[in-house]
Amino acid sequence: IYLGGFSSLRYEGKNEEGDMLFLTITDRGPTSSGLELPNMCKGVKQKPFLLPSYAPQIVKLKLSVKTGEIVVYQTIPLSLCFGSLLTGLPNLQSSSQGLAYTDEWAIDSFGQILRNDMMGVDPEMMGHIG
Repeated sequence: IYLGGFSSLRYEGKNEEGDMLFLTITDRGPTSSGLELPNMCKGVKQKPFLLPSYAPQIVKLKLSVKTGEIVVYQTIPLSLCFGSLLTGLPNLQSSSQGLAYTDEWAIDSFGQILRNDMMGVDPEMMGHIG
């Protein structure tokens, strides 16, 4: 599993050859919904994170006008200013079910609960400032 899924796509223009350039951002990493794993707690919303240390990334894509091929030409892992990579793990839970981004517990592929990541992110889209 190389990049997981993408959450957004932004057109950046064309290069000298006329190829179209795009930016996208990955989601939290490979997760699974509806997967029954050993040790899962019934009645508690749990999300299996198949690669818990996965760092979401900005991905630069090029669409060739000659071949129609899409190529990843650069990836930029999201990190803190001092270099630590971010993860897509939840950063908090709520005592109330049904609240956005607060009601799931991260588990690994064996059903074991993973620790929260206080700096965990769930990137959904990219914008442009300036």
